[in-house]
Amino acid sequence: MQSLNDPSNAFNSFTGSEHIFKWISLNNITQTAVILFAVFTSIFIAWKLITAVNYGYSLWYDILNINEHIAEYGPQNRRGKKGLEQLDKAAHVYLFEQINSAVNNEGAGLKDITFNSMYKSKAPLLEQNEVVHLKDVSALISKANKMGWVACVMLLLCIAFVRWKNLAMPSLSLFLKQLGLLLVSFLVAVVVIRPEPIYDFLHEVAFPQRHQKWFFYYQDSLMTTLMDAPDLFYAISAMWLVLASITYVLIAQLLSKFLKFKATH
Repeated sequence: MQSLNDPSNAFNSFTGSEHIFKWISLNNITQTAVILFAVFTSIFIAWKLITAVNYGYSLWYDILNINEHIAEYGPQNRRGKKGLEQLDKAAHVYLFEQINSAVNNEGAGLKDITFNSMYKSKAPLLEQNEVVHLKDVSALISKANKMGWVACVMLLLCIAFVRWKNLAMPSLSLFLKQLGLLLVSFLVAVVVIRPEPIYDFLHEVAFPQRHQKWFFYYQDSLMTTLMDAPDLFYAISAMWLVLASITYVLIAQLLSKFLKFKATH
């Protein structure tokens, strides 16, 4: 029988602790990865949903009274494009839908978007600098979509790894705690920094330095008039945030409850 002071006992004890430490570390890393990719996947799915419904433009058109905005600034257009204000809601929604379709299709067809103005039938809606900007938006969306698909694949791989290694899936409470932390951090940032500086900063960071023309006066841009920017973008962002949160909770429910993996709190 080995004594308590036997060096082999100490070695075995150390080896066992090392294995436990490695297991805990691997488990924590895996859980963090699952939650992280669940967040990105939720954001991506929510983006696809709001894109499919034209970013809710028809809804926000009524809530934000965009028709009144168009009625005020449409006649003030300094580019000789009068008459946008004379179109009805269906026509405005259709013009926005064409822009949506184009930016989600590598910018194809942006120059072909027209409307019937006071002076000319089938007048081009967009100026050249607006076309350039929207193509930059399209390129950004394309990159984001690729990243979104990568996030979906990585989430599935993490789930497969958890099952293969028989590790613990994050519990629903852990998923929700992380969501709460993210939402509180985001809301604090919006309240402290304010939406407009954040909006400007994101534009400056996201778009190429050579194409820094992303600010358009209503009087010079039917695009901006049609979109009632930036108010419409704030509304779309709020809708996106809500849908992403709901999607995240549904994914969390699926992973922590229905897949029946081990759960940790």
